[in-house]
Amino acid sequence: MTDQRILYTDWLTGANHPTKTDTLNRLALIGHNNDGSHKAWVDVKEYGATGDGVTDDTTAIQNAINTLSASGGTVLFPLGTYLISSTLTVPSYVFLVGVSRYRSQLKAASAITMVSFPDRDSAGIMQMLLTGNSTASVGIDIGAGSNTVHIRDVQVHNCSASGGIGIYFHGTSTANPCMLSHLDSFNISNCYTGLRLDYTAGCSVKRGVIQTYTAQGIYNAYDSSGMNIDSVDVENNSGTGNYPILLDTVRGGSLINIRGESNSDAAAYIRLNGCVGMSIIGGSMTEAPIILTDNSTGTNILGAYMAPNGGTPLCIKLESGSHYMHIGQNYPYSGSTLVDDSANTGLDYVNLNVDSGKILTFYEQIKLLKASFESQRTNNNEAVFLSRVIGDSQNRMIIRNQGNIECGSGSATADVIVGRVAANVWGCAASGDGLAVGNSAAATTPGSVVKKIEIFDHIGVSLGYIPVYDAIT
Repeated sequence: MTDQRILYTDWLTGANHPTKTDTLNRLALIGHNNDGSHKAWVDVKEYGATGDGVTDDTTAIQNAINTLSASGGTVLFPLGTYLISSTLTVPSYVFLVGVSRYRSQLKAASAITMVSFPDRDSAGIMQMLLTGNSTASVGIDIGAGSNTVHIRDVQVHNCSASGGIGIYFHGTSTANPCMLSHLDSFNISNCYTGLRLDYTAGCSVKRGVIQTYTAQGIYNAYDSSGMNIDSVDVENNSGTGNYPILLDTVRGGSLINIRGESNSDAAAYIRLNGCVGMSIIGGSMTEAPIILTDNSTGTNILGAYMAPNGGTPLCIKLESGSHYMHIGQNYPYSGSTLVDDSANTGLDYVNLNVDSGKILTFYEQIKLLKASFESQRTNNNEAVFLSRVIGDSQNRMIIRNQGNIECGSGSATADVIVGRVAANVWGCAASGDGLAVGNSAAATTPGSVVKKIEIFDHIGVSLGYIPVYDAIT
């Protein structure tokens, strides 16, 4: 067929059509339909990408992406490994889509941010594998001003040097956040930090695995709000003294069905610093506790299974004035302590619900105001509440489930035990001398004095004695 001359008219050069500078050869490329309009999808190989893992495909891929910059659409990555040497920048309304996250791979040639969405709307990447080169790479960067960027069915691997991040959602301030963007069905492995979120609003993370990381699995360093993380495994921490999940100053959000294991060197599994209105619901956490600190308020911890290890297994540690909390219907592993408040300067307005067979231990600094406490125990003489001053070798007060209260000096076992000793009688609950108070009745004639009770005022000064008679008739 001979070449045909095309007559350009105003109706042919509007939105979604080529410009007058386009040539006939340009119209023949995959980026256009037969009528000259832009196609809704392009194939990177038809723009010169090889996918052989050796040739630098950066320019070819970016050219394919740019053809959709005005109209939006889909950039297709057939089976292959696409080597890139600089950042691929994705416009609004453009999606990068591979065959699967195991068969369409972007491979970094150096320490780069591999794919970037700066200030973008309704864009994303799906069914792709992104591999760093063991340097401080960033796999996917979703920047300030971005709105509804979707990352789905991706795997990010090997951004492992110090500072490397698998996937990074971030704004520049609370006034310029990354908004309403979503990560779903993912795997992040062998990265210095797996997932990082800073200055985000309404972002969500669902159904993924973060493993073999050095610093944090999930990290928020600056103010974020409305953060929801659901059904994510964070495991195989390779650093010492770090936190699989570390959230600073998050206002409103949830961690739902989070699972963690093989994090034995972590300082704690989840650490919330200065967070407000967070909920930790369900999930399974082993080997390290949850720590709430720096005035984290309004936190709910409900229905989680916790099986920490170590010399003193601990599930939840409260520090630095954490308050307004509900801790209920959790399942600590047998022998572990559910809550430690020894470093807290004042825990108040707390609802605590402890399940059968678990011990709840408080320390000197705890303060409960308008709080409720419920304990259901299996055996008749189990302790449901223990209190001691830091440095004591023994508890100063124990409340047992049958109603007895035991008090002592803190240096020896309890020497005062009171409780219900018979029907309608409150008195000494142990063998030996003691006082019992039962029903009152009319009496006129005292017997012999056998005991005396010394009465003291509020500062310990003796006020005198009350005689105790062997009988009164």
